[in-house]
Amino acid sequence: MGQPKLLLPWRGTTVIAHLVGELQAAGVLQIFVVLRSSDAALHAAVVAAKAIPLQPTTDPPDMRSSVEFGLSIAATAVENLASRGWLLIPADHPIVSRTTVTALQASFRPGIRQILIPTYAGQRGHPTLFSSDFAAEVASIPADCGLNWLVRQNAAAIQEVPVADSGVIVDLDTPEDYQALLNRIP
Repeated sequence: MGQPKLLLPWRGTTVIAHLVGELQAAGVLQIFVVLRSSDAALHAAVVAAKAIPLQPTTDPPDMRSSVEFGLSIAATAVENLASRGWLLIPADHPIVSRTTVTALQASFRPGIRQILIPTYAGQRGHPTLFSSDFAAEVASIPADCGLNWLVRQNAAAIQEVPVADSGVIVDLDTPEDYQALLNRIP
C-alpha cells in the first residue's frame, strides 16, 4: 500500500476504528489487536477506538503467530473463555458489518465444537467464529501452514452462515482495493 492501510480514512474515521466500532456495535466485549512493536500510530488508534493493543516483544512473522500470541493473552484476560467463542477477523476487512457479526453470534452454540464462516453468494469470507476449544489448537498448526489448515482439518465442525454482506469477501491489500472501496455506495 505504501502507507499503513489500517490508518487510511474510512467513513469519517480510520479503517481500524471503523472495524472496531462495528465489532463493538455487534456486542463484542473485548477486542484485541496484535500489532508490530514499531506501530506507534496504530497503537494510538487502537487505544482511541477502545480496543486492546497487543505488542509482542518480537514481531510475529505471520498471521498464525499473531493469532497464537493474541489468544495466549485473551486466555488469561477473558472470563469464562471456555463458554465463549473467539472471532478472527483480519483488520484489512474494513467493511464487514455488525449484522454479519450478529448473525455469526446468533448461530453460535456454547459447548459445541464449531467453526462458523460467513458466506456471501456462496463464497466464504471473514470473520470466522471459533468455539473456544480451537484456541489451544492454533499452536499445533504446522509452521509452514496458516489458519486455513485448522479449518481444513476440522471440516466436520464447519457451519457456513449465509449473509447479505459482501464485505465478508472484500479485503484491502492494494491502492486499487482502497479506491474501489471508496467508490462503493455506503
